[in-house]
Amino acid sequence: MSAGHLSQGAVISLCIREKRLFLSRNKHLSAMIRHIPHLLIDGEYVSDQLAEIRRIVPFNPEMFFTRCTVCNHELIPVNNQDVKIPGMPENPVALKICPHCNHYYWKGSHFERMSQTLLSISE
Repeated sequence: MSAGHLSQGAVISLCIREKRLFLSRNKHLSAMIRHIPHLLIDGEYVSDQLAEIRRIVPFNPEMFFTRCTVCNHELIPVNNQDVKIPGMPENPVALKICPHCNHYYWKGSHFERMSQTLLSISE
C-alpha cells in the first residue's frame, strides 16, 4: 500500500485494522510499533529491499500487478474500446482500472521490466 498521503498513525491503524504487515526503513518508527507485525527493511536499493521482503513473504507471480499502486484497491478489467486517455497506447494489452481512484494500468514495457525485476530476485 502506498501511504504517502497518510500520517504514520493512520498507516499503523490501517495495518492493524486490515491485518497487514507494516514495511518500513524507519528504525525509530519500527521501535515504536513492536506490538504490530512489521518488517524493518535495511536495503538501500530496490532489489535488496525486495530480496529482504521475499525472505519473509512468499512471492506469487499471479498476484503481481493486481492492485493499484496509488490506493491498493484491487484492479478490474476494462474493455479496451471503452477508454481513451492521454498516453495510453491505441490498443492497450490487459487494460485494468482501479475502481477507487480511476487510475488505469496496462501491460507495456514498464510492466515487462517490473516483471523481470520481481522474478529475478533470489530467495
